[in-house]
Amino acid sequence: MNAFAKLSVATLLAAGLVQFASAQFSQPAGTSGSLGGNTTDFGCMTVDIGGTYEMGGGTIQNAGALVIQSGGDLDAAGSLELGSDVDIQGSIDASQSNVTLNGLCAAPGVPIKVAGTAVFSNLTITSTTGQSFEFQPGVSITVTGTLTVTGTAGNPLTLISANGQPINIILAPGAQVVQSNVNLVNVNLGVPKPPTSVAAVPGIGTFLAWILSLLLFAVSFRGLRTQRDPINPRTQP
Repeated sequence: MNAFAKLSVATLLAAGLVQFASAQFSQPAGTSGSLGGNTTDFGCMTVDIGGTYEMGGGTIQNAGALVIQSGGDLDAAGSLELGSDVDIQGSIDASQSNVTLNGLCAAPGVPIKVAGTAVFSNLTITSTTGQSFEFQPGVSITVTGTLTVTGTAGNPLTLISANGQPINIILAPGAQVVQSNVNLVNVNLGVPKPPTSVAAVPGIGTFLAWILSLLLFAVSFRGLRTQRDPINPRTQP
């Protein structure tokens, strides 16, 4: 953490606005704070927002989990790097942000849980260790700029739905996807996969049409025969 950031944190601590406990950066409910457009390294600390916090176009590097409590508000204008779980129960303004999920602060082999609702300008999900990102039920993610999802050839990352139900990461008009070395498990990037159609029985349409044609012909033929050969009473000798 640079000298300016340390001074800012010390000032906020003195004012009782920010608390550090168990390697956690906390903005308590009912308070507000700001990064002031600066750059700071959080050293894998959890970012817990219960009040209001503004990045002001600054950069947060190497943060751990992000928790935005119900009623909490994070203005994420700038650059935000997260290395663990994401749980957004409050609100986040990421319309002018570059957000990266990289899993660098998570224990090896433990999936990164992603929950809540957010609209990102640019979102990058990346891993060089084959990390899994597990999207929780009810999650809603929209990207308006570029969605980048990349693993490595030897260790592809995995995006997976936690409950097996399809998850759609929505792309706004004009947005784009850049992806490589990714396993998608019930997760769609942009356009949902169409449902699997039931195969039609070969020839059933032609067969029914043939039967109907035959019935119509039989009815027509009977009518013509009746007109040409009416039943006449017999003449007595």
